[in-house]
Amino acid sequence: MGLKNTNTGYGSLTRLLHSILMAAVIGMLLCATIFDIIPKTLLGTVVNLHKLTGVSIFFIGIFFMLWSLVNIKPAYPEAMPVYERYLARAVHLGLYAALLAMPLSGWIMATAAGRPPHLGSIMLPCPFIGFNENVAKKMFEIHGLIAWSLAALIVLHALGALKHHFIDKNNILQRMF
Repeated sequence: MGLKNTNTGYGSLTRLLHSILMAAVIGMLLCATIFDIIPKTLLGTVVNLHKLTGVSIFFIGIFFMLWSLVNIKPAYPEAMPVYERYLARAVHLGLYAALLAMPLSGWIMATAAGRPPHLGSIMLPCPFIGFNENVAKKMFEIHGLIAWSLAALIVLHALGALKHHFIDKNNILQRMF
């Protein structure tokens, strides 16, 4: 298996980036659901790790999308109905959009709230964003809406892949894993 994609499968870099993003995004969504039960003594550290991971996802996501643009995409199976091709493209576009919007909204929210992610004493504020409580509150709402949308898109994506593997018995799932 080479670095780049082919007409029949995804290359090793695409597979690696997909796996990293999948694990990180699912981990982040799960992490956010337990913020309320984390002991106060650990909450600041966990939230900062959440922010740093989100910023990392943002930049890895940009790289993943750029890599996708310069690579060919493996062809869909010939027997795949046209409506499924459109649905697959729509879900992928939604995932790409959410992959950027989710961490960006969190980064803007944290910076506008005056609590940007940090590595020790090195602050990592979102560029061009200043302290603004109204922006922070709005981004909090948007961040939550994107989270639910992202979770729904992940479920659709996974169900589609499983359908292709177990019902259609084609190679869609094997091409990525």
